[in-house]
Order: sequence, then C-alpha cells, then structure tokens
Amino acid sequence: MIITPPILEDDYFRYLWDGAVTANGLSPYTYSPKEVMNNENIPPQLHKLASDSGDIFTHINHPTLRTIYPPLTQAVFAFSYKLGPWSVITWKLILLLFGAATLWLLYLAIRMLKLPDAYLLIYWWNPLLVKEIYNSGHLDILVFPLVVGGLLLAIRSSYIKSMVSLVLGIGVKLWPVFLLPLIIRPLLSKPKRLIVVLLLIGALLTVMFTPVYLSGVNHSSGFIAYGQSWQNNDSIFRGFIYISSFSLELLGYETFHKYITARFSAALVFGIWILYVSYRKPENGRDLFRKGLMVMAFAFLISPTQFPWYYTWLLPFLTVIPRYSLLMLTALLPLYYLRYYFEPRGELYIFTNYIVWIEFVPVWLLLIWEWRRNKIPGAD
Repeated sequence: MIITPPILEDDYFRYLWDGAVTANGLSPYTYSPKEVMNNENIPPQLHKLASDSGDIFTHINHPTLRTIYPPLTQAVFAFSYKLGPWSVITWKLILLLFGAATLWLLYLAIRMLKLPDAYLLIYWWNPLLVKEIYNSGHLDILVFPLVVGGLLLAIRSSYIKSMVSLVLGIGVKLWPVFLLPLIIRPLLSKPKRLIVVLLLIGALLTVMFTPVYLSGVNHSSGFIAYGQSWQNNDSIFRGFIYISSFSLELLGYETFHKYITARFSAALVFGIWILYVSYRKPENGRDLFRKGLMVMAFAFLISPTQFPWYYTWLLPFLTVIPRYSLLMLTALLPLYYLRYYFEPRGELYIFTNYIVWIEFVPVWLLLIWEWRRNKIPGAD
C-alpha cells in the first residue's frame, strides 16, 4: 500500500505543500493556495514552490482556505520535504515509522495489563488503518504514540509527563484535548500539582498555537471553516439538525440557524458526556483505556464529519478494549467511498439517504445490545 497511489483521496497534496512552505522558512498559516494562485502580494518564494511542485499545488483541496493542520504536524511535513521533496512515498514511510512506534507502545500496554498479545492485530492488521494511512497517506497516525505514551505514563502515575505527552498530541491533531479530563481527574485531590499541570498546559498550548493566532483567525482560516461548516458522512448529527430546526421554528426563529445550533448542542452533549466519564477516577490501567474509548467513540459517533480515517483514532483504545460493535466499523466505513460513485452521476441522495445508514445503524444496534447485555448480572 505504501507504494500505491492514494485511492480516492487528495489530502496529501496539502501535506506536501505545507511541508515545502514550512521547510523554506515561511508560515503555512499566512496564505491560502488561492491567494498564491492570484498573486495577492505573495512572496516570490511561494510562486517558485508552486511552480516546482508540478501538479501537487493545483490539486490541493479547499484552496481558498489556509491550512488546518497544527504546528507540530507542520514540523513533520517539513521533515518529510527535507528527506524527499514532494515525495508521497517518503511521507508514507514516515507514517510507517510512527505506526511502528505505536505498535511498540501498545505492546508495552498489552504486557503491562496482562492481555493476549494477539490483541495487537486489532491495530496492526486493521484493514481500515492499512487503507487510510498507508495507502491514502492520512496523517492521523502521527498522534498515536503521544496518546498511547500519555496513557501509559498516567497508568504509572506520572501525571505531569502524561499531560505533556497529550498536549504535544494536541499540537499534532486537536482531539487529544478530549482526554485531558481523564488525566486531570486524579489530581483534583492534589491542588498544588493540579495548578502546576494546568499552568503547563496553558503555556505549551500558547507557545504551539501562537503562529496560528498571529496569522489571523477569520473566514479563510481552516480551523474556523472546519468548526463552523464541515459536515460529511454524518448520522447522529442529523438528529441534532432536525431537533434544532424544529425547536427554532417552534420559538419563531429563522431555521437557517439550525446548523450552528446543532453544533453547539452536540458540543454541549459531548461536554456533559466527558464530565460523566471523568467523574470517577479510573480504577486501573485498563479502565483508563476503557474511559478513553468511551470518550473517543462518543466523539466520533456524534461528529458532523465521520470520515473513515477519523475512525482510526479509536484503534489504539480498541486494541486494549475490543468491542465488536465498534470494530464493525472497520468493515462498514469503507462504504463511504460509494459517495464518489453516486455524486458524479447526480445520485448523491442515494448515498446520503441510504448508504450512510447502512454504515452506522448496525453499529448502534450492536452497541445497544452490548450495553443491555452488560446490564444483566453475571453476563460477560
């Protein structure tokens, strides 16, 4: 898969462009590809990079938006460019290195928790991981060693080091922020250490994201666009849209606010869920992974963007806490790519009205069955 062209994916064009920009001492957050195309007071060096890139620059998706990828990810993009300019295979080999590091850390976790070594296959041989990372070249695996390492440190009660690992993970991909309450929870009884940890979190985040802030947070920012309008392959989130539309109409407000209302509602529900999961301290190392899985599975299932590569976020947790319902998504999520069959034929409604539900309804039903079964005394 590493040597094969990415199938039905084009995110890697942005990765290669960002890496070239960063490696040449420029900020990837300052100019969108569209601004470079239109020569809107652009440094000459960017024009040269666009020319040198061949077809890569012209294939960047969402060219009107500045990059959405956090600063530490940009450093890895730049490293890839330094090793092999404009090379997608070099990029995939770097992903393989991070994947191997994750495998080693999961092996340590499996041994520490006295679980079967065969559980490692859930991660390493997962077909969706192979497709989305080693064929499509998605960057999500970069954060896995930091997340798994952070959890292992927390199991050993090294909470400050654990927090640093997770915060660095936020500098790669934003979602580890959802796990911070699980690490903070045991420190509530130790206020001095808690204050140190919170100050450290604030300092690290400030340092890492200052370049993003200084570039300007407006409509052309990828971070703002993603937070406000991204929606694809969603399921439960449609329920939030329907409820928001009904509620706004009932209260006499314009229903075009339903999308932003749905996002705020989903975020509120998710926040309550995180507080619920974090309310009790993890009982042991496996319980910490279980709570992490509960948080990340909820985040994925409630999200307005349920891309197949986002599902890979769950794999490190599922390696320690296998759940048939969630592992079913390994088989069902590739149905997402039928979108690219129906959309060019003017039949996108088949995907949005039927295929999406085939992806997720079986998972919900099995999740409910597992929940009910676990409620029965004596059930495994």
